[in-house]
Amino acid sequence: MKKGSFLPYLAGIGSAVIFGFSFLFTKEALQVTRPIYFLAYRFTIAFIFISLLAIVRLIRIRLSKILFKELLPLIFVQPLLYFTMEAMGVQRTTSSVAGLMISTIPVFVLILAHIFLGERLKILQVVSIFVALSGVILITLSRGGEFGAEFLGIIFLFVSTFSAALYNILSRQASLKAKPIEITYVMMFAGFVGFNAIAFMQSLALNELNNFLTSFIHPQIVISALYLGTLSSTVAFFLINYTLSKLPASKASVFPYLSTVVTLFAGILIRGEKFAITGLFGAILILIGVYGVNRLSVKHAPKRRLKR
Repeated sequence: MKKGSFLPYLAGIGSAVIFGFSFLFTKEALQVTRPIYFLAYRFTIAFIFISLLAIVRLIRIRLSKILFKELLPLIFVQPLLYFTMEAMGVQRTTSSVAGLMISTIPVFVLILAHIFLGERLKILQVVSIFVALSGVILITLSRGGEFGAEFLGIIFLFVSTFSAALYNILSRQASLKAKPIEITYVMMFAGFVGFNAIAFMQSLALNELNNFLTSFIHPQIVISALYLGTLSSTVAFFLINYTLSKLPASKASVFPYLSTVVTLFAGILIRGEKFAITGLFGAILILIGVYGVNRLSVKHAPKRRLKR
């Protein structure tokens, strides 16, 4: 293995761990505020945090109108479309249905990577991905829940799942034009502007503007927004964008499976959730699937160098 070749894998694992714990913080915040309000708080913290990093020159960002225009499809897909559809879908369905829908992301990535990136997969990699997918399904079922979801909620989750897969493809293509930290910065800016605008209009429609402007000071919201706005939104997205810039989309798409494992064990240790035998078996399948996908090589076209 070449020197530094393991860094994209460490970045992928790091982002998975951060996202795994983000569920606990999101759960706490949504007990005292609306989902769209919290998204506004979260991305406000994220944008402020990454802007401060740029101001003190811990990160270097070169932005232009052309770059924003080229990244417009990506920022529309994620964070705007994905987070909005996911929140609306989860609100209207059970957690089991939501988990099953989101776990289909790698299937869409396989199709899109083949169509748009020309990536060729070995049959054992395809098998490994579906092994990991089976693990996610087992963990989802082990947490219980009824399948009485509303049809509209399922449609929202389908759109969020497709947008997450499309984001994998667009981010890899965007890495040919911009650095990972620049892509991350544009995404945080889009989330800050977009979700605050949506939340502001919703608060006006519900006649609760004062609630939207003041509920941020609630301790549960502050702590959750700080974690999600700094680590989950900024740091984790940078790690993801870095991973996608170095690995084929079909490989990088498997790391979110680890988030499910982290969420499961975090729930057991922190929230006192019961650990079913099916959950343990599901976790093992996920780890086997992740190993299989990353152990086997993927033949793909060489990436062009970034021109600055």
